[in-house]
Amino acid sequence: LQWNVEQEMLQNKRLKDTWRDVYWGWMHPTVDRASVANEYVKGVQWVIHYYLGKAVSTEWIFPYWIPPLWSDISRVSCLPCGSGPSSPPSPSEQLAMVLPLQSWVLIRDPSHRTLPLLCPQAWPASFSFFSAGRRWLWECEALVPVLTAGRIRDLLSFKR
Repeated sequence: LQWNVEQEMLQNKRLKDTWRDVYWGWMHPTVDRASVANEYVKGVQWVIHYYLGKAVSTEWIFPYWIPPLWSDISRVSCLPCGSGPSSPPSPSEQLAMVLPLQSWVLIRDPSHRTLPLLCPQAWPASFSFFSAGRRWLWECEALVPVLTAGRIRDLLSFKR
């Protein structure tokens, strides 16, 4: 796959001096570099706490498609404070967060089966892929809404 942005970053098969500005302008045109870097470092902290057995929030997600550059991560002055623990998602909530509509017969809880009717934009019938800088389809990210267990719980509480 070839993207125009990749051609803007390269000159004679070498990176241009302005490639960082092209990356940020195209990948994250509306966000602050520092906020993306802080969220990324927060994610690293979350992973470390998780594997050390410390309490972590199951609601936290990295809110961007693409990670920051190492040069921007190096400017993070301190680790951000993590949020406290939250209740883990139930198996039905986990399935609702990741399954496409065609597989919803696998969800046993009947209350969860109504979620696509409450919020159809969360389970689109068709979607595209983010493939910049990727060569194979398996490397691409599906451009679908990211759901959290908290969002699913909010939808179910709205229904009741």
